Amino acid sequence: MTGLRWCAIALSALALGACTNEKIVFRTRPNFNPPADSLHGFLGYFDAASKQTTCGNCHVEKQATWKFTKHASAWANQVAAVPNAPASCKGCHTVSQFGNAVPDSVPAGYARVPDSSYFDVQCESCHGPGFEHAQAPNLSNIPLARVSVPRDTVVALTSPTCAACHNRTGGPAPSFVEEWSQSAHSRVVPELVAEGIPSCSLNCHEGRGVLRAWGVQTNYVEKNDVVTPANAFAQTCAVCHDPHSNANDGQLRWPIDDPNPENNLCMKCHLRAGRDVPSAGTSSAPRGPHAAQGGVLLGTAGWWPQLRDTVRATHGNPAVNARLCAGCHVNAITVQGGGLVNFTSVGHLFKADPCLDASGKPIGGDCARPGDPGYVSGSRAFTGCQKAGCHNSAVQAEDAFQANRAVVAVLSDILWKDVDGDLNLLTYNTTTKRWASFDAGDTGLLTQIADTDAVNAFNYGDGLVSAAEGSHFNVRMLGEDRYGQGDGSFGAHNPLLTATLLTNSINALKAQYPYLPVPPAVQALVDRTMQRVAQARAAQAGNR
Repeated sequence: MTGLRWCAIALSALALGACTNEKIVFRTRPNFNPPADSLHGFLGYFDAASKQTTCGNCHVEKQATWKFTKHASAWANQVAAVPNAPASCKGCHTVSQFGNAVPDSVPAGYARVPDSSYFDVQCESCHGPGFEHAQAPNLSNIPLARVSVPRDTVVALTSPTCAACHNRTGGPAPSFVEEWSQSAHSRVVPELVAEGIPSCSLNCHEGRGVLRAWGVQTNYVEKNDVVTPANAFAQTCAVCHDPHSNANDGQLRWPIDDPNPENNLCMKCHLRAGRDVPSAGTSSAPRGPHAAQGGVLLGTAGWWPQLRDTVRATHGNPAVNARLCAGCHVNAITVQGGGLVNFTSVGHLFKADPCLDASGKPIGGDCARPGDPGYVSGSRAFTGCQKAGCHNSAVQAEDAFQANRAVVAVLSDILWKDVDGDLNLLTYNTTTKRWASFDAGDTGLLTQIADTDAVNAFNYGDGLVSAAEGSHFNVRMLGEDRYGQGDGSFGAHNPLLTATLLTNSINALKAQYPYLPVPPAVQALVDRTMQRVAQARAAQAGNR
């Protein structure tokens, strides 16, 4: 009976199969939808609801990280803030002609076809139309973005770069590019590029070199160009910011709150390995300190007569100043009065105390500082120091700066006063690697070392760092105008370290060369400074 039942079922299945001719057909759907703006070929979102870009169907890694950036929510943020925003605003919060190779004057993407597939700042906003590449991907039709940014803000406005949008303003505030173009970050040092010194132009002083040194593999238009003084560019937006990822605040490539110099964005360049401490046995004329700011801030820089120590003052303590360098140097400063109402600087002058124009607007360049003849209180913005959390008011920060600067000036001049301003203490014989003579007219203890002692005191080929060489290093790093690539903060980065190193240097020279003239009043000043430093360090240790 059981066997007959199975036979009946089998016959029924055969009969059913004979009556039908069904086939399952698999069709492969293209990884892209027809572009709304078919004229220019902007693909935009594959699925706007999930923020799945068409490019991200293949470039999965970039899609996964981009989705959490501010670029990915640009449309919602703009519409929520300004419901009736004009077309000029929408162009930068969508995929359009701004920022890529499509001419700036030609409406494209959302500006031509206001479709939801173009919401937000997507891949094609910077890379340009992707339709051709999506149809037949090959190496010759990859749409690439640019990393360079013109310093000229008028040219930058219509350039196929980040500046096309980050150079536009609709309120009482400058753009990021406007401020960046006034900063040192926007400047190239042509002679370094021409020399092609890897440790200089190819690591910090040229944008492509920085990205290469940091291991950034992303392709871009200028990546493989031979760098020349004519096409070199400095630290542009995409050097510090990663357009594809929000792994760090502000889409920065490295964090700013990490006190480890290897991981800190600012210190990747502003703390060159081994250049914030003197090295023994240099084979050529000693260049001295270079980009020592990070080491000074963290309290690890300089020459110590005996055992090396670390003096980390408040500015370099992440428990107090969490953003470290950026805590003072990158702040959105709101200015009221002076003809400007709620004017906001975006902090990309990278100045802790930027100069102010007649209306109170922070501007680039340099101006008189507290302690200079002709300085007028209020001509610099010290509000950034206040916002960093170290000072109760801008006035307190200004007073502290002036007091520290006065101490640095006195202690530095005791060691060496560069009277003619040529940055040279001595003439150096590159053959013997030794001192030849002191710079005529300069004053200070270093210039009063006897000629017979100076021959060995400034011997850069003996593998040792003498008290004279170490003191020379310290005063170039910390003293005003003694060396063009020293700390440059006039003591503000680390007042305790500055006072400690300079007083240590004075005492070390006096011990090494007892004949050096150190008047009682000078020694009393040095002793008082050392006592104040010891008290401050003890107080800090008690607060930890």
